[in-house]
Amino acid sequence: MNDEKGRLRFAESLFRFFFRKFPLSTNKAISLGTLKFLTIHNPWFWAVPFLLGAITFTSATAGAQDIVPRIDVGPQVTQLYVPASTVGSVTYQPAVGGICSVKIKGNLVGFDSAFSFTPKPPNESTAFAGGRLTQAFFGIRVGISKGRVHLYAKLRPGFASFGNVILQITPPPAFSFHLGRLTQPALDAGGIVMVTISRRFAVRYDVGDTLIFYEGKVLSPGQPQIPSRTTNNLQFAASFLFRF
Repeated sequence: MNDEKGRLRFAESLFRFFFRKFPLSTNKAISLGTLKFLTIHNPWFWAVPFLLGAITFTSATAGAQDIVPRIDVGPQVTQLYVPASTVGSVTYQPAVGGICSVKIKGNLVGFDSAFSFTPKPPNESTAFAGGRLTQAFFGIRVGISKGRVHLYAKLRPGFASFGNVILQITPPPAFSFHLGRLTQPALDAGGIVMVTISRRFAVRYDVGDTLIFYEGKVLSPGQPQIPSRTTNNLQFAASFLFRF
């Protein structure tokens, strides 16, 4: 009996909520018998609220899935090839780092940045390269999208920092090399291919020319200055992205 009264009170609450004018009375618009029929003998009365709740939840979920991710972040592996003709015989191993992109105007324009370093430094050092290489770039990307494939052009100024280069040479009889860090401005220009795996994940491939702008310097007292120069360095990168 108590269970039946509880179900009747719940039914009255629903009717008051939706129609605002059905009190539990035999003298008003809806009778106790009608409520009993609706609540006890008609199971659809109980199914409708749950059905409406499921529809509302599904609609909210679908609306959330329609939101396009604006931020891409993830790990990156990159390889830089320095020209032996201008820099010297220095071979770098792949570098590891991270990447971050933020959409500014849809899929057309966005902020793009990357940071990387080589875990293992090379054995060789010259006046232009040597030691652990650290790179950082911050710029823009512009491109088009079609389905899961996104094509961009990138232009990102930054710097390239070499951890152990020849900064100075002491002439004989006390002949020696003075090694240290050399940081120079750089510019990364190239292309990007990004393929979305799902709404939350994507893979990205970069290829481009990393220009490093070396200042002129004197290595040994009394010797002519080494003129400033700009080197073109081929660079590849692969990234796995988390999208937000």
